[in-house]
Amino acid sequence: MIVIYFIFFLILFFLNFKRNEFNSSSFLIFIYLLSSFFAIILLKCYNTYDEKYIKLSSIIYHIIVLSLFLIPIVKIGNSGITKFSFLEHSKMKFLAYFIITFSFISIITSINDIIEVIKIGDFGMARMLHNSGDLEQENSSFFVFLGRIGCRMSLFAIFLFFYFYTYDKKSKVLNVLLFISTFSFIFQNLAVAGRDAIVRWFLEVIFVYLFFSNSIEDFKKKKIKKFLWIASIPSLFLFYLISVGRFLGRDYSVLYYIIDYLGQPFIYFSYGFDRFFDPTFYGKLVFPYLFPASQKIAETNLNDVVSADYYLNTFPTFVGSLYLDLGFYLTLGIAMLFCAVLFFTFKKKKFSFLNLLFFLFFYEIAILGVFYYMHASSTAVKSFILICFLSIILKLITNKRNNIQ
Repeated sequence: MIVIYFIFFLILFFLNFKRNEFNSSSFLIFIYLLSSFFAIILLKCYNTYDEKYIKLSSIIYHIIVLSLFLIPIVKIGNSGITKFSFLEHSKMKFLAYFIITFSFISIITSINDIIEVIKIGDFGMARMLHNSGDLEQENSSFFVFLGRIGCRMSLFAIFLFFYFYTYDKKSKVLNVLLFISTFSFIFQNLAVAGRDAIVRWFLEVIFVYLFFSNSIEDFKKKKIKKFLWIASIPSLFLFYLISVGRFLGRDYSVLYYIIDYLGQPFIYFSYGFDRFFDPTFYGKLVFPYLFPASQKIAETNLNDVVSADYYLNTFPTFVGSLYLDLGFYLTLGIAMLFCAVLFFTFKKKKFSFLNLLFFLFFYEIAILGVFYYMHASSTAVKSFILICFLSIILKLITNKRNNIQ
């Protein structure tokens, strides 16, 4: 029955591709299509998962909720970058230097931790130490705090890089600084022997490139494609190196664990469908910043917190993350509310810059959400709020100046 996912996303991809070609929305659907394909391989070619958990009811529910989240994002993405307004060019530059500052702090503050991981000499051991809370030394300095916020700005650094590359031929130094800033999350992730950020970087770069695609001159497109091919070689090698370090010597080959990385989300959602039908944490897991610190749920090993007959720290898609926390009805309710709000908010002919920031944020949740909900951290929310707040201030300054004139 797992093939139902593949058929659904194949049809959705074909319909969107036929109307809009391979744009940012087609890419989003394609990632889910690819994940569902690897899920089929995992179930049919390996004996690591039990098909008794894969039920028609869980698949239908999953597809309905995913559709409620993804379809409005797909619709907005099909509109393209020209539907959105920007701040004044000088204000866009100010925003860019603001993000560059935070990003560079993030890169600098992560270097010592990366060195410690390298000293261990074993990515697998380093990751185990991180999962047990024994890798990172407690550091509450102000710069470390700023660095953690800065690494969450990588998508906006990527967006601004393409904005200035597309619309400003003179900002070469700024573009170099922005490009370096796009790696801030990779640096932070390497500091905990992680590989997720490499995948994240590629997904976000391809998304933003496709989002700007119709506005980028052909010769610039060729340069970007060439550079992406060049950048992919060391990045994929690093991803493979970390994978080998973490999974070599286990029961299966490294190739299996890469397939498992991509294909497990559509399997693990069904694993938890019956077990977590009712709310478990009532939002404390995915929205911890809405609750007192004393009520925080330890995510290091969820099996220590709640009983289940399978390992819970896995990828169940972002809908699965919500479902594990909120259960059947609350997850469905949030999906319906999200869909309604986005269709209402984005029904205008022209969208504001603030609308653009929200779209980028929601698209990031959706495309990274093929694995799990990656925005439960209060740092991610603080980073987004900070960028939105600054953008509103810059817009108000522009409006006030125009009124005076």
